Amino acid sequence: MGWEGFNTFKQILLFSVEKGFKEIILSKGHLPILISDSQKSYLNGVLPVSPDSLDDITKRYLSERDNIIININGCDFLLTKIADDILIRHLPLVSVENLDDDPVTEKMAFAATGIIAVSSANIEKRFYQAYRIVSYIVNTRNIHAHIIEQNKFFSINDDYLNITNFFRPGTGIEQMLELSSQINYGLLVVPSCTLPATLELLIDISREKLVIAGTNSNCIEKLGVDKFLHISENESVFNTRPERSRTNIKVGTLINSLRSGEHA
Repeated sequence: MGWEGFNTFKQILLFSVEKGFKEIILSKGHLPILISDSQKSYLNGVLPVSPDSLDDITKRYLSERDNIIININGCDFLLTKIADDILIRHLPLVSVENLDDDPVTEKMAFAATGIIAVSSANIEKRFYQAYRIVSYIVNTRNIHAHIIEQNKFFSINDDYLNITNFFRPGTGIEQMLELSSQINYGLLVVPSCTLPATLELLIDISREKLVIAGTNSNCIEKLGVDKFLHISENESVFNTRPERSRTNIKVGTLINSLRSGEHA
């Protein structure tokens, strides 16, 4: 199958979601690469990415910036320009109606101040748990949440009008906090913060606002567990994508089943 413009691009993105892959790399002269859990699979059944095809995608989305979030058939993707390649990451929706499995966090979610620290060595797991908690909070109480991110792995329900999202890759958290000083929020969310000095700053903010911070165990130990409601991520239950094949995949009939995406 050739690269027949934007429809083929959409089909490949939706195919990656169907199979549970996290990322796609588009590189001139090479087959699309699907990535999952640090394993790479070439997508067979399509032609290698032509220079014209990659240039068309770049002009459409990345002509004035290095990254952008797009929505295809209800799925969010982060496109990032890296040298001459394009990295595409699927951002699964995180939406939680309750925290019945975690009554302590559920109680803390109604506090006016304080800090909920989620620790994991895996940055994606920190983001997932932070998004899970903020989804619950904004769904159950009248509070404005402000999310500060240097990276992005998930999306949140667009129906939540009381959320602002400050996504600035390459910008320090301290600088983003300064740029956010004019925003009126009651809940600050920093899904990944692994510098003790920055976490100390979030602790200061938590004296006046409720804060959710994703961090790691080293940071927690340095600052003292008594300063947080500390949640240690359960590695065994974390799974935001379905099971998938880890071998080279041919598009075959599955990509044809996604033809409806051409009309989206």
